[in-house]
Amino acid sequence: YQASLRRYIEGLTEAQEAERARLSRELHDQVVQDLVGVSQQLQLAQRSLERNECARAIGDIETALALSRTALDELRRTVHGLRPVYLDDLGFVPALEALVREARETGMTAELSVSGEPRRLRPELELAAFRVAQEALSNALRHSQGKNITVRLLFGPRELQLQVADDGKGIPESESAERVTELGHFGLVGMRERTQLAGGQLEVTSHPGQGTRVLATFPG
Repeated sequence: YQASLRRYIEGLTEAQEAERARLSRELHDQVVQDLVGVSQQLQLAQRSLERNECARAIGDIETALALSRTALDELRRTVHGLRPVYLDDLGFVPALEALVREARETGMTAELSVSGEPRRLRPELELAAFRVAQEALSNALRHSQGKNITVRLLFGPRELQLQVADDGKGIPESESAERVTELGHFGLVGMRERTQLAGGQLEVTSHPGQGTRVLATFPG
């Protein structure tokens, strides 16, 4: 486990640098270029207006508006990936609902059920639970080859339980947490570390051909 954790930390550091490079590249190649296009179109519109070519100016302005909307959508997507807006503004349940909606857009059937009395929890706990759900859903979508995902959330008197289960192929017995970490896949170890840092426990149950269940229990 210590060796897996060490590889996880090393991989996390590399992943952070790679993520910074990706964000820089995406912002330059997409958002910055779109904003440059907006500036150019507005300059063309200004020149058209100076020549009293109103129809051409309107066309340039419409193009600028379209480019600005594209840039705004891209910025929202990037910001959402860095820090979920729903989580900060509305809480854990709406943020989880947004994750489930995104899962449905891939074509899989995804359902969310909430039991108990929903309430706001400590920010660090909500973020940890959200990231565990995000990683578990991502793993199910990418690797399970299943058709259905069920997400269950239970607000107990003094705890929060989060379960993400799929009906896919399951994790082969040879692919333990230590083994998948050696292969460069840090999802399982990452979920466990996030849960433990928040004072909780993580249980992963999987059998070949019978799907996978991730159960995280947090104090709260």
